[in-house]
Amino acid sequence: MRGVAFVLHAHIPYVLNHGIWPHGAEWLYEAAAESYIPLIRVFEELNNSGISPKITINLSPILMEQLSSQTFKQEFSAYIDAKIGAALEDERTFTRQGNHNRAKIARYWVNFYEGVAQYFDNIGRDIVGRFRLLHENGDIEIITCAATHGYLPLIGRDEFVYGQLLEGKRTYERHIHTSPSGIWPPELAYRPAYNWKRPTDGKEFSRKGLEHFYAKLGFKYFLIDHHLLRGGKAIGTYLDLFPALHELWKRFAEEKVLSHRELSPYRPYLVRDADGNGLVAVFTRDPKTAIQVWSKDMGYPGDPVYLEFHKRSFPSGHKYWRVTSEKADLGEKEEYEPEATEAVLFRQATHFVSLTQSILGESGVVVCPFDAELFGHWWHEGPEWLRKTIEGINNQADLQTVTLREYLEQNDPDLVIELPEGSWGEGGFHWVWYNEWTKWT
Repeated sequence: MRGVAFVLHAHIPYVLNHGIWPHGAEWLYEAAAESYIPLIRVFEELNNSGISPKITINLSPILMEQLSSQTFKQEFSAYIDAKIGAALEDERTFTRQGNHNRAKIARYWVNFYEGVAQYFDNIGRDIVGRFRLLHENGDIEIITCAATHGYLPLIGRDEFVYGQLLEGKRTYERHIHTSPSGIWPPELAYRPAYNWKRPTDGKEFSRKGLEHFYAKLGFKYFLIDHHLLRGGKAIGTYLDLFPALHELWKRFAEEKVLSHRELSPYRPYLVRDADGNGLVAVFTRDPKTAIQVWSKDMGYPGDPVYLEFHKRSFPSGHKYWRVTSEKADLGEKEEYEPEATEAVLFRQATHFVSLTQSILGESGVVVCPFDAELFGHWWHEGPEWLRKTIEGINNQADLQTVTLREYLEQNDPDLVIELPEGSWGEGGFHWVWYNEWTKWT
């Protein structure tokens, strides 16, 4: 079986009742309007055309709680009405000024947000329920995350790690009405079992590996970044703060029981609980496809024709410019032309399909984890790129999109491995979350 597994991570910190802008509820409203609803519509439209999207998506516990609250449902509708009103005012202003192209883009935003408003009402204002329906029909797989997106390797006590995971599972069951098969570890962070010395006070104590908690709670699989499978090099400055971690990596590098550099990131493996109580499968992020989407220099979202995220019109807040050039400052951005994106989207989707075909041999799975908000919010054309890419993959005779649970059920892993510690953060470890600016917390 040759599969492509898109794994989307949907998460917004708790922002309801914390003001509106810039770090309040508007963050959630933007993600719902620009990412979550457009993604659901893409999945449904694919299904209606005869293609089951087979996407794996993590709806974080905090996100599901917010999207399900009456506060969100009421205020989101008011937010959408305001966006429509602002676009209409822009259209009148630009028409009066004789700027017909910008007036045309304003009309584009009127139509966009009117479509969001109509869809939101048509689904009974229940975004989580619509995701759940897709899950129940087998078109997507919903997985879970830690309750508050807590960074698990650095949480001070194992009881709190277990609590994060237990409450994440409970929240999932309350909203999705079944138990999750898999978990997206926050920041794809992992920690094995070893004697851990707390960096703040030097207290040392034995800690269990995260796989212990995953197995205990019945999760079948989790995800890691590719450098952990390869046994990549650690950052010395960070390891100096954690002597026990330094020794762990040294032992990992010296042991020759299994050469991790020969392991393929295109198949799942098993990680054993140190107590021998369970096995949990692990999937690995593919670096080759990731760079095509994430890279600032090489990534698809940086194409000159796409909508520029950072420049907005005052006072409406709508966007009227395109990327133009990665070196262009905001004052040099040219106006957006939505119709110019179609050919670029098709070309990039075709390239991605060819890339996945070239990566895989006769079997295997390319795991492509991304933040869900990239598609639509940060990269306006992202949902349409995803549609065209899924269509392209499933039009191949020997390739298909697949959820992680389905792939695991059809391809039982038989190799048990050990993993070092790390994350998908900058440098591959914990520096982003524990550094000279954050250690006081």
